[in-house]
Amino acid sequence: MSIYDPNISAFEIDSKVLIDDRDELELLKTYGLLSRNYICLVPGVGKVRLNRAWPISRWSELARGLLKLNPNLKVVYLGGPDEQSLINKFSNIGDGVVNLIGALNLLDTTRIISRAANLISCDTGLLHLAAGLSVNNVGLYGPTKLERSGPFTSNCHLVTANDCKCRGVLDGAKSCIKTKERHGYCMEDIEIEDILSKLNFSCGLVRTSV
Repeated sequence: MSIYDPNISAFEIDSKVLIDDRDELELLKTYGLLSRNYICLVPGVGKVRLNRAWPISRWSELARGLLKLNPNLKVVYLGGPDEQSLINKFSNIGDGVVNLIGALNLLDTTRIISRAANLISCDTGLLHLAAGLSVNNVGLYGPTKLERSGPFTSNCHLVTANDCKCRGVLDGAKSCIKTKERHGYCMEDIEIEDILSKLNFSCGLVRTSV
């Protein structure tokens, strides 16, 4: 059984101090992830700051690209109850996808992330959780001021949107300054190739163009 030490810094936390291995392995078995390499994708950003989100259609493209590079890989979608409306958008992209959006509590989400080969997310709590668990991750960033929010761990590799007018602006941060809409135009400039270039390819991906 795992032991939690309250004296450990958040930057030193990993799965060994947070998670009971027996429960974790049972959870992985339930979703067909035991002894499989998988990458977690977090397509949602909650309901408030939608200008931080990467377009939903691009997440499906990214999943297809990852499975094309390695058909034995699993892609796991994660997210909370606020992102349950996204489920139908990811229901028909192949057998290599496990959709767990809105299906797990935080502890089980942590268990899934702790064994992932990589996690890809915009500026969300799950990205910071992956960083704290020492899981390699790729963060997609637009309006967020990196110097203020991090993550600051070496296992996080950031892809930043170009020409973002909202970066670091607190006043009006819930919408895009340029378009006045809730979605961020700058995030659309992030390409799948930008993300793949940051991935840890120990998960069995063969580096080719998608």
